[in-house]
Amino acid sequence: MEKAYKKIAYLFVAILIIVILGFYRTYFGLFPDFEDVSSIIHFHAITLSIWSLLIIVQPILIHYKKIKVHRLLGKLSYGLVPLIIYSTLALARSKFFEKQGDITPEANLANLFLPFSHVLLFTIFYVLAIVNKRKSFIHMRYMIATSFVALAPAISRINFNWTGIQFSTLKFSYIFIDLLLVGLIAYDILNKKTYKAYFIALTLFIIVHFSTFYFVKTELWQSFSSMIVKNVF
Repeated sequence: MEKAYKKIAYLFVAILIIVILGFYRTYFGLFPDFEDVSSIIHFHAITLSIWSLLIIVQPILIHYKKIKVHRLLGKLSYGLVPLIIYSTLALARSKFFEKQGDITPEANLANLFLPFSHVLLFTIFYVLAIVNKRKSFIHMRYMIATSFVALAPAISRINFNWTGIQFSTLKFSYIFIDLLLVGLIAYDILNKKTYKAYFIALTLFIIVHFSTFYFVKTELWQSFSSMIVKNVF
């Protein structure tokens, strides 16, 4: 592992803490009764929790040269990732029908963009990480990018009222992620390391971030998401 990334597990722990804080009021803080929490929410939370623990443990195993265990856990992710994708889409379906009648059909279809785009980003970064598993320096950067996908929904749910500043938490989460990737790119440039994976991740994140506010209002997205609802949901 590159010297500069030997303590990367701390970054994953920090992301896990942000996720717990973000979903504390709606999930983690409801322990142990979990009143009014559906089975699909539990399933989604469990799969993502396992993933979070996995990406924390993996760099630690590399650091202590437990390569065989690292590879074994990596292979287990082949089964875990499809479950994460399924649980995310199933939860999106559940939320869609739950909101019917409470918001306009257009707004309900627009809301599907977030889970769909996050699944797409997560899948792309994971596939690129696996494709480059023999190139550890690229593999690691794409795995870092997968962890950033969970930041937006987590940060946007954290209550920032104590600051006294009124702002869009979703926009703040997007800016935070983009700046974090810019910082990582700058760090790699200064250390003369490859930053291509981060640049690709940043580009895709920016496209999704802008689309969240503009593309969802277009006829193209409304027609596409409506087709998904009719034929898949």
